[in-house]
Amino acid sequence: MKFTTESLENCQVALTIEVEPERVQSEMQKAARRLASRGRIPGYRKGKAPYAVVVRHYGEDAIFEEMLDGFADEALREALKETGIMPYARASLVDVTRDPFTLKLSIPLPPKVDVGNYREIRKDFPEVSVTDEEVNEALERIRKDQGSWAPVDRAAEKGDMVFVTFTGSVDGSDVFEESDDYPLIVGEPYGEPLPGFSERLAGAKEGDDLEFTMDVPEGYPKQELAGKPCQFRVHVLSVRALDLPPLDDDLAKMIGDYDTLDALRAKVREVLLEEHKRQAAEQFGDDVLDTIVAQSTIQYPPMMLEEELDSMMENMEAQLAREGRDLDSYLNLAGQTREDFRASLKPRAERNLHRGLVLAEISQREKISLDPQEFDEAFEELKEAYMRAGYSEEVVERSNLGERLFAQMMTEKVMERIREIATGQAPEVPEDKPEDKGSDEG
Repeated sequence: MKFTTESLENCQVALTIEVEPERVQSEMQKAARRLASRGRIPGYRKGKAPYAVVVRHYGEDAIFEEMLDGFADEALREALKETGIMPYARASLVDVTRDPFTLKLSIPLPPKVDVGNYREIRKDFPEVSVTDEEVNEALERIRKDQGSWAPVDRAAEKGDMVFVTFTGSVDGSDVFEESDDYPLIVGEPYGEPLPGFSERLAGAKEGDDLEFTMDVPEGYPKQELAGKPCQFRVHVLSVRALDLPPLDDDLAKMIGDYDTLDALRAKVREVLLEEHKRQAAEQFGDDVLDTIVAQSTIQYPPMMLEEELDSMMENMEAQLAREGRDLDSYLNLAGQTREDFRASLKPRAERNLHRGLVLAEISQREKISLDPQEFDEAFEELKEAYMRAGYSEEVVERSNLGERLFAQMMTEKVMERIREIATGQAPEVPEDKPEDKGSDEG
């Protein structure tokens, strides 16, 4: 066989395989025997009919297709061995000619990433601080967590909790109904049958009966209700306001091992500072990574982008399924087709792919690896957490949890190295150790 190659853009190579007539005839004979062994030709045992008879019975085109199915992979293996091409993924058959018998294939190659002088990048880590206002807001949240809802003899105001029973009917049929004490906080969306429902309770008192109409939103999950008016009938059972404890030493003691409010305040400031540092480190690492990506030369076969888009589509479908919805219904409401939605994801998919390829290249250059014991401990801890949440061991085993955890831990290590590089604190990359060739003689 004769092999010729032509380099294409985006990490692809065109491979042409020309097969000599003698090899073609030999492969056609094999294909004819395979066809004859699978069917019955009158007057002959399976697989024993002469070639000419098989040609008359099935036709030469059928034998050629059978030969192509069996021979194309074999020819490709020989071509890869001869040319030294290392594919990234399976080759695609582009064209076939019969005289002379020639196969033309497109082969995706591994991506190429040049990250440039990434070790010379320097950035200042941002100053991180906590304001008194942030501390006060956190303490106020603590007060609310420790507060209790007490009945009030007045009209409901924003932030009050109102217990109600209600029904909501569309086209004369009840589609919403709560006959037990149903709590809602005025002005808050949590638990509302429709957006804005709780706001209609402002000004209501215990024992009031309310009637009002709201339009079901166009994007409502139950499409048969979308856009229609809903008539609500509401009975107010009680109105309660949040009774907050004083912001004093007693509150601090109630929260934990704090003798004074000042001690609690100091702890809150410390926790907020650590959280700000974590967020700043994440943002700093992202900024440095974006700088490296911007200066890098990145090439990859088009199929890698398609794989990233496939993954994003699958993740979106899974997320909607958890919410009891499906992608087609979601797109119909948005006035999009699957093709439109996939195209809208392309910029984000390209960014994800570029960042992932740069991270992988830096991981290799910096010789970053995971400590097996560290990974095993993290995996067992995560696995136990999943099982405590009710997942069976079989489900956990099928979920590729280990692969996802490994990728996450490696990404965290590479991002930490990127931050070290940008702040001038990165260790030197260890040199490759020479192979131990041994010293035995004779």
